[in-house]
Amino acid sequence: MNEIMPLLFTQWPFVAAYGDAIMTRSTDVRLPRAGSLATDGSGWDLTALLRRDLLSVSVVRPPSLRLPVQSLRDDGPDDGRIREVDAPDGPHLTLRLPSVLIDTTSVEIAAADLLRPTRGPADEPGYLDACEWWTARIERDHPGRLDAALRELAGTPGGRSDCAYEEVPAEASLTADCLALCRALGRSPEEILLAAALLVTNRRWDGTPVLRRCTARPLPALRTVMGRLEMLLPVTVTSCGPDLGTLLDRLDSASEQTTHLLTADTLAAVRPAVDLVSRRRPGAPLVGVVPQARCASGEAGGVRIHGDDPGPCDVLLRPWADGSVTVRYDRAADPDRVRWFTQRLTRALRALAEHPGRPLPELELIGDDERARLTGYGDRRGEPAGTPPGLLRAVASHRLRRDGGVAVHGADGPVGYDALLERAGELALRLRPLLAGPEPVVALVSAGLTGFCVGALAIMDSGAAYLPIDPAWPAARTTEVLRAAGVRVLVRDPAAPDPEVPDGVTVVPSAPAAGDGAVTPDRHRPVADADPASLAYVMATSGSTGRPRLVAVEHAQLAAYCRAVTSELGLDGRSVLASPASVAADLGYTAVLAGLWAGGTVVEVPTAARLDGKAFARVVAGHGVSMLKITPSHLRALLTTPHGRDCLPSRLLVLGGEALPPDLVSQVRQLAPGLTIVNHYGPTETTVGVVAGRVVETTPDDVALGRPLPGVAVEVRDPLGLLCSVGQPGELFVTGSTVSRGYHRAPAETADRFRPSTSGPPGRRVYATGDRCAWDDQGRLHFLGRTDDQVKVRGYRVEPAETERVLTGHPGVHAAAAVALTGSGGPVLGACVVTGRPRPTEHELLVHLRDRLPEAAVPARILDVAALPLLGNGKVDRARIRRLFDETPAQDRPAADDLEYVLAWMWAGLLGVPAVPIEADLFNAGAHSLTVTSAMSRLSELLDVEVPLPSMFEHRTVASFAAYLGHREDAERIRERAAVARTVLSMSDTEVAELTAGGMTS
Repeated sequence: MNEIMPLLFTQWPFVAAYGDAIMTRSTDVRLPRAGSLATDGSGWDLTALLRRDLLSVSVVRPPSLRLPVQSLRDDGPDDGRIREVDAPDGPHLTLRLPSVLIDTTSVEIAAADLLRPTRGPADEPGYLDACEWWTARIERDHPGRLDAALRELAGTPGGRSDCAYEEVPAEASLTADCLALCRALGRSPEEILLAAALLVTNRRWDGTPVLRRCTARPLPALRTVMGRLEMLLPVTVTSCGPDLGTLLDRLDSASEQTTHLLTADTLAAVRPAVDLVSRRRPGAPLVGVVPQARCASGEAGGVRIHGDDPGPCDVLLRPWADGSVTVRYDRAADPDRVRWFTQRLTRALRALAEHPGRPLPELELIGDDERARLTGYGDRRGEPAGTPPGLLRAVASHRLRRDGGVAVHGADGPVGYDALLERAGELALRLRPLLAGPEPVVALVSAGLTGFCVGALAIMDSGAAYLPIDPAWPAARTTEVLRAAGVRVLVRDPAAPDPEVPDGVTVVPSAPAAGDGAVTPDRHRPVADADPASLAYVMATSGSTGRPRLVAVEHAQLAAYCRAVTSELGLDGRSVLASPASVAADLGYTAVLAGLWAGGTVVEVPTAARLDGKAFARVVAGHGVSMLKITPSHLRALLTTPHGRDCLPSRLLVLGGEALPPDLVSQVRQLAPGLTIVNHYGPTETTVGVVAGRVVETTPDDVALGRPLPGVAVEVRDPLGLLCSVGQPGELFVTGSTVSRGYHRAPAETADRFRPSTSGPPGRRVYATGDRCAWDDQGRLHFLGRTDDQVKVRGYRVEPAETERVLTGHPGVHAAAAVALTGSGGPVLGACVVTGRPRPTEHELLVHLRDRLPEAAVPARILDVAALPLLGNGKVDRARIRRLFDETPAQDRPAADDLEYVLAWMWAGLLGVPAVPIEADLFNAGAHSLTVTSAMSRLSELLDVEVPLPSMFEHRTVASFAAYLGHREDAERIRERAAVARTVLSMSDTEVAELTAGGMTS
């Protein structure tokens, strides 16, 4: 008989990957001496066993299928398949069977045959009968799909041909704790181990399943069939629950569903196992639990299985009748991963046994060794020793440099350290008589870098703290920030626009007007450092309450950051530093303030050059910039221009403000292989940044943040405040010398985010960042997202609540909800509003927003809805709002000519959307200052035309920009070029290739 049938219940990925090696692997089943179990004391009676067709089965692999199949041989069992062995504990019988054919129930059946030697299976179905029944059932439910499914499963990646397993006893404490829980809860060892394994894996990899034995013997006639009719299938629980009892109940329910699915739809049941192997989570071990084989009497009585097929498991746990547990693991698997799991499993069982009623989230699973390891990763508070000089004294120490060092290269030329201090000293003398009260805050409005540096140093020298104001802010935003900070004096750079200020605020020019006469400072007066505990500056950020937060940074914290980052990045007096970031945000302080602290030269990137690749490159090359600090989205926009390579610095590129995409790192390395790339992370509340790391390697999805800066300690903790292990996501907490004072004049908000530290000297605080992070095995932090709704838009922190507050401040808006949307250049905001009568237009609402909010906080789109979608608990359903934007396309009209068509096609690609409305405001659709840079580059490629940067902002729709181009002197050439471009865009790839080949031939 040579019938060939598929092995339905083999672990498909495992078998397919191991190839022909599966034919030589075997399972030894050690059965007890029959006489010790039979009532009549008889010896071996193999009659029943020999009649089992499984003993006549061999594994073959026909060329038509990559999967192994079984065939029934005519020559009967090999002599070597059944043998009697004398052992110190008495004789026993060993069955040697193909590993892919044996399962736990088969062992139980073999033991039952020995216990009932007079009962043979002559009239009982065999394994081939069972396979035929299952094949017919699947073909009935899925006509024509079985062969295709088997071939697909055969191609699933996931094993190795050199697989070798080792089985070792578990620690004695694990066995004892497991048995104690079994007695206390009335549960089996298999159930306890499954629950503990789920608890361990889900602490680190939320939603990771464990694999459990599921049997496919739904008919009574199949229950005595010897052969593989079981699978290790993944069992998942959405949440472990509050306690062990709840977890066990959820495990029972999930297991019942999986077993039911295996019987009802076998192919659907197999799919999760295949997906688990082929798309396994990095670092997550595949853990399975297989129970012991039991004899018919209910006792295991010495039955042992060796070498059976563990499926795709990295770790297989097997509880035995004597209470022992063995751990079987793949020798080729990551030993650290296996060791981590077994150690954590032991601690989990110990914690469950000692505190059976304690809530599961409160169980501490980290041991002393791992705690020390995490501390070594995250705590650098002891580096370096001593107190760093403040910014004022550090800058003053560079004034007498022999090389006449240049402090700032601004738009008005170079300014040396001596001249910088002299100008700052003159302004400080004029400010002091105007200041009153402790720690006054002075606003600073500057048009250029030199004005900022002079103003910031002067304000600090006068005994006040500076508050930078962006000249581009709307007047309403500026007024709100000034009032919140209690500002009474504002310093204005004469080149900056005259801001609207509230009553009672005195405006002081940073330089005296002609004829007023400057106050001459004493050049020989030593610059005294400010009190380290006094305020250095106050920084406005977006607030979750809907109003701006004012972060208060002291001189000691600023000095600590400057020392730490200059040491980590190797900045010194030879460094030439630049950043295109606004000085109203602290992103650029890595280059500006730390550069001055180190004695380097800080180069201004003029506003007009920030988005112009050619002008930007001219700044970098003209001044020999060695270090550049920039956001990834800004850099990406510059690299799309023809001058992208020349925009990179000569030595060091520091990226921060938002997540760093791996593909951007690859692009930079291709352009400048020798350039050092540093990923820099840190909230404003921790003084610019607290983590930095040289980018050595990346994954397709992630770039590590790095390690803490000297003087800083960071911890990753779960929602209950327990320390997270390596790889386990949690919220990042920061403590150390750079953690700021808190929020200016906002004690309640300060207490919410700045909390007492559980370690270190009394009074030390820890800042809760709200960022989800995790450690990797090399001691590097990884950013995983936010724990709240906060979003970074082009490097600027935006709280949707602030946008919502301003929207609901419009008289025509009754309710509003803002969410983060995915744009081609990074996240943007979208907002839904509920309006009244008269109904405001989207344009009116956007004007209202732009008059009160920074550009990054203005939504790209606004939808008018009848009511905001709500969840069952009454909260706004933000996921539904995001779907509304996908389901609501913007209104459009057809392109009027070739030029409008090409421009619309170009903007759709830049914004990452299927189409762009001809009459829609592009900046409302997601365009921003950085995408304008890319648009200028694409215009040059498509239409061979260069346009001035302001024109892109003046003509904000496809229609108006097309009209602008149509009135140029070269309009006819542009139209001809657009006609050719449209023709090419409408062609298939094959047609384009043929056209190109034809053009080359002619």
